[in-house]
Amino acid sequence: MRQVADGSSDAQFRTALYNMRTASCTVHDVAFLNSRIINISPDTCIGLKSVYRKASIIIARNIQEDRLNENKTLLDFYSIDREVGSAAEKKGKKSRRVPPALIQKYIWNTCPSNTGMIPGKLQLCRGLPVLIKHNFATELCITNGQEAIVEGWQSKRVDKDIQALEVVFVKLINPPTTVRFDILPDNVVPITPVNTVFSCSIPNNNVTVTIDRYSGHRLGKPSSRDSSS
Repeated sequence: MRQVADGSSDAQFRTALYNMRTASCTVHDVAFLNSRIINISPDTCIGLKSVYRKASIIIARNIQEDRLNENKTLLDFYSIDREVGSAAEKKGKKSRRVPPALIQKYIWNTCPSNTGMIPGKLQLCRGLPVLIKHNFATELCITNGQEAIVEGWQSKRVDKDIQALEVVFVKLINPPTTVRFDILPDNVVPITPVNTVFSCSIPNNNVTVTIDRYSGHRLGKPSSRDSSS
């Protein structure tokens, strides 16, 4: 989450966040944070105002972020996974195979904390506010922490009722410079899937498998974890 203003309230907020992380809040920090508590009354709740509809929410865990994002109709896009074998093949490369169905279902739906923070399923819709979580291209402002809006995507069917992303198009919000691609509107950029290798524990089988995952990198915006604030 990036603060773009530098007023007295912004300075107080930064100080309070820092002190919260080190468990050293002062009386002034507590008073300031109490002054920012949302009124839950239906008549005055600021959460109902349009200006706050896309504001970040600081939370503790990724699983809470995913739950908060489930209040709108979203489309599911799944990763393409290959299980990395232990036997070395010719040219020194390890074998890769499609995971068994039960393991595949588990690693698609398990918490991202069990899959190297790379989710097996991305849920998207047009107009969804997102936060880019990978440095794809610094010179094009496609960097970790850049805010954007989902404009569209291209996908392919990899199995019955299973779609995998090929590219996501997002519009950057207030980038440092205007980004232009020949066939895209200003500040609309493509985000392509990447390969990531991680180990995942399968509780029912009491085994750990190594997975090579081809997936769109984690995107999220409506919630920000306290560790990244």
